[in-house]
Amino acid sequence: GQGSIEGQAFNAATGAPLKKVTVRLNALNSAQGKMPVAMSKETDDQGNFAFTGLDPGRYALSAQRQGFLRQSYGSRHFNTNGTPIPLAQDQHVKSIVLKLSPQSVIVGKVLDEDGEPVSNVQVRALKFVYRNGTKQWAQVGNGQTSDIGEYRIANLEPGRYLVAANPRK
Repeated sequence: GQGSIEGQAFNAATGAPLKKVTVRLNALNSAQGKMPVAMSKETDDQGNFAFTGLDPGRYALSAQRQGFLRQSYGSRHFNTNGTPIPLAQDQHVKSIVLKLSPQSVIVGKVLDEDGEPVSNVQVRALKFVYRNGTKQWAQVGNGQTSDIGEYRIANLEPGRYLVAANPRK
């Protein structure tokens, strides 16, 4: 009476299979008296993964790899919840496709009025978002300058950003 969920992870930018992706499976409901199921697997050289011996129920599936944005199965946006996968008794769900987008990174250097690097400056990445029907700036990432004035803001979705540095007082 047990089923399985199988699939493959790909690089959304190149279409190539992605190895070493951590794929997480979480049961959204569990039988009374049973512990909820949460497990993870790493994809093989061809990006394949398989979860076997699963009880009937609904499952959430997500994937994450360094250098890529976290992706949930069936989600339209990065780092959001996706679509549950229903699994009936003896059902084998195959051909699940997870497409991971490479993360975007903003790097730069903060200099003072004399062209000298400034250390320990908070740098923020802002992006227009809609909240309650209104378009407004929201902070989506941050970083701090190093001793040579350089900063790096990683794990950003593709898009346009405003970068702001808070000057020291």
